[in-house]
Amino acid sequence: PTLADYLTWWLTEVQAPRVRPSTLELLTSTVEVHLIPHLGRIHLDKLSIADVRRFVTKLQTTCQCCAQNKERRRHAPRCCAIGQCCEMRLAPTTVHRIYQTLAAALAHAVREEYLHRNVAALVHVPTGRDTHKPRALTLDQAKALLEAASDHRLYALVHLALLTGMRRGELLGLRWSDIDFDARTLSIGQTLQRLIGTGITFAPPKTPTSKRTIALTDSVIAVLRQHQRRQNRERTLHGAKWQDSGLVFTARNGKPLEPYSLARVFDRFQTIAGLPHFRIHDLRHTTATLLGEAGTELHITSAVLGHAHLGTTADIYSETRPATQRAALTALDDALN
Repeated sequence: PTLADYLTWWLTEVQAPRVRPSTLELLTSTVEVHLIPHLGRIHLDKLSIADVRRFVTKLQTTCQCCAQNKERRRHAPRCCAIGQCCEMRLAPTTVHRIYQTLAAALAHAVREEYLHRNVAALVHVPTGRDTHKPRALTLDQAKALLEAASDHRLYALVHLALLTGMRRGELLGLRWSDIDFDARTLSIGQTLQRLIGTGITFAPPKTPTSKRTIALTDSVIAVLRQHQRRQNRERTLHGAKWQDSGLVFTARNGKPLEPYSLARVFDRFQTIAGLPHFRIHDLRHTTATLLGEAGTELHITSAVLGHAHLGTTADIYSETRPATQRAALTALDDALN
């Protein structure tokens, strides 16, 4: 078969039954946008190391606006469409992800004995991981964010995100039935996500360790109680038009919140607070970093965040800022002197 035929089969028969819908959507996009257009015509057994190396080089150096003709739907074309290339190249992490998809598909072909070797495994592609390190807010910045959101109907979401480090999908998929106010705990049992062609869906947590129980502080309990009263007022206001989803954080009519609309809300909070741009996911990094600065042991932070391995917490979500380093070294200096 050609690589296009094989990759289509691999997505449908091998990946679809075993990966999360959101992961399958990302794999399908990678195959259809990048792999098939560049390598699809090559027969599976004819793909060479040189083909893969040239493909990776092309990904690293080609403007994607030109390659994908991104402006074909614009009423008023600009940049690449009028001969002024914008040089919109892929990030190193994206290039590595595309390469990994190809390597994984070829590895399966070797296991199925369609191929004798995986030629992609013989091509070195830098991960580029350090170029996209998450940003952590300082304690003062976190306080400013809470202040900026204090009058908003989703203040409780911001408060909960900073105090627990929950992922966006976990926050939006949280149900009132997941909260035990008497025991002061919260259980994560599902996530909310939007898939192209499917819409909003609910899925199990990202990993087995993501399905976890988090202890809640008195302040979080109070904020959630207040949010519950606000939601009850909205339910009364909408009457028969209220769509009861059982979720903690909803649109004004009770429907699930759109994941991408949440980004616009946070952009408003950033502007009000005068903060540098950050992603919602960076609040998770902020939680881990502030816990570390407060002296929390790494395994406790890892349990709160729901990581499968301590190394994930240490490598990605544990940032030691200069002030923290200075305090630790000062304590050592005092002890030595």
